[in-house]
Amino acid sequence: AFDQSGIYMAAGTAGGIVALYDVRSSKPLQVMEHKHGLPIHTVRFHTFSGCVLSGDEKLVKVWRYKTAIDSITDDSKNKDPGSVVVNIEGSGRFSNFIVAGDESDPSGNQSGVVLCATDQPRMESFYIPSVGLAPKWCSFLENITEELEERDLTKGENGDS
Repeated sequence: AFDQSGIYMAAGTAGGIVALYDVRSSKPLQVMEHKHGLPIHTVRFHTFSGCVLSGDEKLVKVWRYKTAIDSITDDSKNKDPGSVVVNIEGSGRFSNFIVAGDESDPSGNQSGVVLCATDQPRMESFYIPSVGLAPKWCSFLENITEELEERDLTKGENGDS
């Protein structure tokens, strides 16, 4: 997979490794290892968040390929290149994934909704607010996320855990 600029390329291996390259160099900038060592079936750049999504049959790993300078997340620990944002694990065996978009963003370049095809009859869906926004067709996710953040802030101010 290539990023939008065409400068970065990511390639997954049968041994569960994803290498990120600057096409002007023969040495990888970063090498990410999936924990199960299973073949990588899908790799995708998410330019809006500066992340790469890579999937094998047990998980989709979301990790930074460049420093996050946007204000999607205030979590400073996972804004550096090579840092893992999240590992998505489902109930079935993943065979592919996409980032869901809407009519204003059909490619899902600004979306945080990941849809995963599995060996189960239904697709599995995941929302990652630190990666992107909810598409218009599921905007209720933004409201739920805001309510949860407000609740967490209120708990923190009251000294509750």
